Amino acid sequence: GTDWGIHDVDDMDAWVDFLRAKNPSMEIGFHGISLGAAMALIYSGSDEGRHMKFYVADSSYGNLMELGRDKIMTYTGDSRLVLGMDVLSPFMQAAMFFHTGKILSDVDPASQVTHMTSPVLFLHGRADTLIPPSVAEELLADASGSPKNLYIFDGAAHTMEMAVNGPAYRSVVQKFVKGLS
Repeated sequence: GTDWGIHDVDDMDAWVDFLRAKNPSMEIGFHGISLGAAMALIYSGSDEGRHMKFYVADSSYGNLMELGRDKIMTYTGDSRLVLGMDVLSPFMQAAMFFHTGKILSDVDPASQVTHMTSPVLFLHGRADTLIPPSVAEELLADASGSPKNLYIFDGAAHTMEMAVNGPAYRSVVQKFVKGLS
């Protein structure tokens, strides 16, 4: 399970520590899909996360509140619910900080990619209606890692890039990772 990044970064740190204990010179990269991609991008902006070899983020959201606003409007068409969400946001953030010591931007891929230093590859489906491909374009623009690339798969819905074109998916990821060595 996940708690939208509140403790996932600590879990990822524990895995990195575990791997580094086995081999201190091990090069580690993260490849996540959907929520996993978001968690990888959140980690990329952390102190430990800045030392990873690479990140591959497939179908990540950018900003959780924005995703919520967009979905509420899409499903209800009622802007009053979106306004209500905006009114409640400071209270949600205060409660979150009180209980976890974190603020929303700490668990926001769009904020964290501005702190990353590792190379990053974004993958997204052009037919993704849950998270539009423009989100991947914004993440790419904001990412401070280098090199950074984006590959958009025609005809692919949310997380369906490999199902739509597995050979291209594997080729794009392998070319990115091999280009780093």
